[in-house]
Amino acid sequence: MNVDSDGDPQSYGPLNTIDIRPLDYLENAGWVGPDKAGADFKHRGNKQRKEAYNAGIVSARAEYEDLQKQWAALDPKKAALDPQKAAKDRDDLENKKIPAARLKIVSLNPYEFKPLPAGTKLWQQELWQPGDKDKPLNLGKIFWHWYGLQSMTPAKASATPQDPRTKKTPILYHPSFMKDPGPIHYEMYEDIYGRFPVVQQGDEPGPGYFVSTLATTVNSRFPEWDQRSTVPPSGRDVEPYGAVGAQLSREAKVNKRDTVLAIGCDTGVSLAFPFLDWGNGDAVAECSWTAFTALGGRFGKRPSGQLYKISEPRFLYLAFPNGQTPSTVLSEIGAFDNGDEFTMILAFLVQATLERSAMDPVQEYERRKKHPELNQNPTITNLATSIDTNLRPNGFTLH
Repeated sequence: MNVDSDGDPQSYGPLNTIDIRPLDYLENAGWVGPDKAGADFKHRGNKQRKEAYNAGIVSARAEYEDLQKQWAALDPKKAALDPQKAAKDRDDLENKKIPAARLKIVSLNPYEFKPLPAGTKLWQQELWQPGDKDKPLNLGKIFWHWYGLQSMTPAKASATPQDPRTKKTPILYHPSFMKDPGPIHYEMYEDIYGRFPVVQQGDEPGPGYFVSTLATTVNSRFPEWDQRSTVPPSGRDVEPYGAVGAQLSREAKVNKRDTVLAIGCDTGVSLAFPFLDWGNGDAVAECSWTAFTALGGRFGKRPSGQLYKISEPRFLYLAFPNGQTPSTVLSEIGAFDNGDEFTMILAFLVQATLERSAMDPVQEYERRKKHPELNQNPTITNLATSIDTNLRPNGFTLH
């Protein structure tokens, strides 16, 4: 189970602060340290990113813009050009030269590009120019942005009207908002857009911690800059939740607020919980630490506060798209004539994953079904029994 504490009231907070022990690292919310040596952009601190930027951005921008001009000059309609050669040269620029030049800029500063308009190809993306009024406030000075917590510019926070229910306005980790900030080094927390973290206030679940975010609001009675928007109306902590990965959403039509049923293959515990967050990439996305512990997982805590797993239970996940409930779907599966095979097929799937087998688990199950002498595998049998035990309380009943 890929566990993260995003969304928890104590996920993030200022560094080296008394009584503040964040469960997660600020880097997982977007922050970059001021001074950190590293081999590439991802692993460097802001100082090192700026040094590399200053040394290479002028030539990288010039190369990129020159190649785009070359592409524009290769207009096949011009009489002086050989149409076939112009098309070939354009193709070379579009697919090789311009993308390569673009990557040079990205390795120095991915914020150097303007937002890509819809329908525009990546190699056509324009660079920010000195006279552009809407370019990032700290372009060329700060090389990261907040994405895992609520953040605002001081101007936006000051202009935010008082919430009619709580009678509060957002407070930023900035001396203009903190009554007694002390030596907080607030400059470290400003991102490329001039935004600072929003701080939880006295009646929120984690006073003094930064306001974490979820992609889906749980409690609409509070504004998004209030941590209580991420906890149930009667709770002080986030409910167990998962983040739906892009591949799962694309291929199985699973979306936020759909349900996932996690079955502990070792613990004999199952838990149904919603997808409330989003994970990019074709990978299994994250689950909250509350889901992990509810399923029998155990955590340790580092001196600085961060959680780390001290157990690695095995889990089987069943996702239910389109707002369907586990009980409804599992009851329908149990009504099939071959419903009794479902748990065994799932056991083969789990075992194939554990063994990193290249064989199709369903085909392997069908092969063994035809040859009972091959089907004497106590590991598979035990897995099937454990899965069946956990499915039955969730609606799986054979008819």
